[in-house]
Amino acid sequence: VDYINHVTKEARIEDVIGSEWLKWIYEVDRSSIIECFHYTRETEKPSESEYRVSSSIGHERTFNLKIYSIPNSEGKLVLVSAEITDRKKTEQALVKSEAKYRSIMESVADNIVVLDKDMRIIYINHVSPGLKPEDVHGSLWLDWLEESDKPIALYAIAQTIFQNVPVETEFRAI
Repeated sequence: VDYINHVTKEARIEDVIGSEWLKWIYEVDRSSIIECFHYTRETEKPSESEYRVSSSIGHERTFNLKIYSIPNSEGKLVLVSAEITDRKKTEQALVKSEAKYRSIMESVADNIVVLDKDMRIIYINHVSPGLKPEDVHGSLWLDWLEESDKPIALYAIAQTIFQNVPVETEFRAI
């Protein structure tokens, strides 16, 4: 490390300057960082990776690393590192929450269909025999209803959307 403009609260700039940079990174993350170094040196194209470090007080921190080649510098690289610990924790919580939500939705016996603003199916918990969820994702919800039931379905949707009144109704799917 020749230059660093910022260090974490637990570190000192003097401890980082002149040190072997990879020693701060978890061993399991080092190979992807090294691959990025080689790629950028060989191609002079930017590369990107994530890595984790343990602070001096034992907290794991996650960083996004972008590596850039300096033209005409005999292989010198610029590393831009940004801490993304909070973002990663939020992403992990979201994945866990989505899994819980999906588990609940798929265990309900009733059909649950989530539509986008254009009334296209973005989620469905059960499909008719012979179909897979991906067969109906993105299609218009009304295309899957019996023609004679479409007015009833549209009325229920309108009541729910425009008057904020939940409506319970029945209609047949094709």
